[in-house]
Amino acid sequence: MLKDALVALARTADEQLLYLKDQNVTDCIDELALDYDAIAEAADSVLEEGELDERQRDCVKQLNEFLAQFSGKENAGLWTPEALSSAPQWEQVRRMASNCLSQLS
Repeated sequence: MLKDALVALARTADEQLLYLKDQNVTDCIDELALDYDAIAEAADSVLEEGELDERQRDCVKQLNEFLAQFSGKENAGLWTPEALSSAPQWEQVRRMASNCLSQLS
């Protein structure tokens, strides 16, 4: 499930919008982060179970913390289809997710 959530975050904006459409949540950009957050919160447990090493766990948590930095009502403008395509924060999310994916391979 972690890899699936990372793949969704690493996709291009157009691919992410298609993914959300397939999930019937086209206008709910925050679903990308919510899905990931639920999984990332378990990173410490997954480390303890030996399914992640510390470097991988840290990558997962850093991405989750980055997403949290621009959450909330005051950042609602970053959680739109337009922002998903143009905001530098989302480009950074894609880079971070790709980096985490490469560490999991």
